[in-house]
Amino acid sequence: MKIKALIIGINHYNGIESLNGCENDAKDWEKLLINYYNVCPSNIIRLRYRYETKSDYILKVFKKFIHNLKNEQLGIFIFSGHGVIEKKEVGNKIIIEERIRVVDRTITDQEIRERLDPLKDKAKLISIIDSCFSGGVEFYKDGLCNIDDSIKNKYLKSKTYEASNKVINPTNKEIIYKNFFKDISTLNRLTLTASKNNEEAFEDIIKNRFNGIFSRYLIDVLKNDPLITYKEAISILQKKLPDLSKEYLQTPQYLNESGIINQTFFN
Repeated sequence: MKIKALIIGINHYNGIESLNGCENDAKDWEKLLINYYNVCPSNIIRLRYRYETKSDYILKVFKKFIHNLKNEQLGIFIFSGHGVIEKKEVGNKIIIEERIRVVDRTITDQEIRERLDPLKDKAKLISIIDSCFSGGVEFYKDGLCNIDDSIKNKYLKSKTYEASNKVINPTNKEIIYKNFFKDISTLNRLTLTASKNNEEAFEDIIKNRFNGIFSRYLIDVLKNDPLITYKEAISILQKKLPDLSKEYLQTPQYLNESGIINQTFFN
């Protein structure tokens, strides 16, 4: 199966704190695909320069990437960077939307969904999202509860900037959440995420180099066994994370479970 990949790693942002390991994550994913999965370098797009990691450019490239996927091909979309949750009230509804944060702004559910429409029925799309709150949004009776604000880490990957740590719903309005990867339940798509819906994702220095914990651990698993299944790989990571001794308070997940979850990686 022919593989095409779009990889984005963003360290530096407008108006919010920078990250340290996301660009390294992107480089490492690219090397893994070339050296362990024999992906032709010309079939990999890695956005690396500042103008390439702004919203307009990313959305243009993402649209073209999806459009060019043909039947029986595998598309791999990898994002390492900030993740946020945004809340808005529309009439008698509270809408909670999970977004990825690029250099200049967040990218919305609607913007991604519009560009996924052309995906061919027989083309597979594997998304790997190394960002906070990437497992979706979990609701409790009184609203949305994110990670407790007392939990800190020197190498905290991200905090939610566009939403408070707790969304209260005193009027019992209907709550709707949007997650462009989780909601798309088709047989040819699978998403692997760095954390549960109410968890941060972390980065740290490992062997003198910053990396996202999820990306680094998953890449190491794949180097050890490139033919492992998606489900087996996530199961291994879930035995390592959360790691309370290192304050890596995140739990890797997979979304859109289908037959793909039991297939070998990038096959």
